[in-house]
Amino acid sequence: PCRDFDVYLLEMDDYRRRLGDNGAALDELEKLLRRERSKALRRVRAALRSKRFAAAVDHWRILAKTKAWDPEAPKAGRPIGTLAGKRILKAYRKMVDRGIELDDPPPSVALHRIRIDAKKLRYLLEFFGNLYPPKTISRLIKELKQFQDILGGFNDMVVQQQHLAGFAEKLRAEGSARADTVFAMGRLADEMKTRQSNYREAFAERFQPFASDPSRDLYRATFGGG
Repeated sequence: PCRDFDVYLLEMDDYRRRLGDNGAALDELEKLLRRERSKALRRVRAALRSKRFAAAVDHWRILAKTKAWDPEAPKAGRPIGTLAGKRILKAYRKMVDRGIELDDPPPSVALHRIRIDAKKLRYLLEFFGNLYPPKTISRLIKELKQFQDILGGFNDMVVQQQHLAGFAEKLRAEGSARADTVFAMGRLADEMKTRQSNYREAFAERFQPFASDPSRDLYRATFGGG
């Protein structure tokens, strides 16, 4: 939640510009967002001071010092590049398959799953990147970053639209829901829908070359898929 409020606040000036003369009507919304963000930040800080978090950190420290492999295990002698290539290809194909199966227009839940797939594939490429040609890895990671920017923007629009209705109710409960504020929030919701649609189009445009035969060939050639 703290991160979601930060996204709202970072874009507030842009939202005001988009609303033109009605931009000032978002002042009450911004005040609410700053109050809610402060509450969310206090919860984050409390969590970081908690026994649960301390136990998790201790667990990871112990794990980091523990011998993580058995040289006598059946697959201990398997080259890491073989395993990494197999995982990368599997992650790439999973992302492509999900994308090909998307409806038109793709539902928000399906795009969110592909966003998670893109994260996993990027992490694999970054973690095992030094096993493969640097230029190829840089190109593939750059492509995934572009996907993540698009899908992350799309997800922000979905989340923010969902929150707007709750914010309007909260302002009414506090007695701060002036007519111009509610009207501006309605226009803001429409603006978010437009941006959401633009992100969908950008994803479709990027996905086509990502799932193309040349892209598949590059992944197979780089990561040992034949």
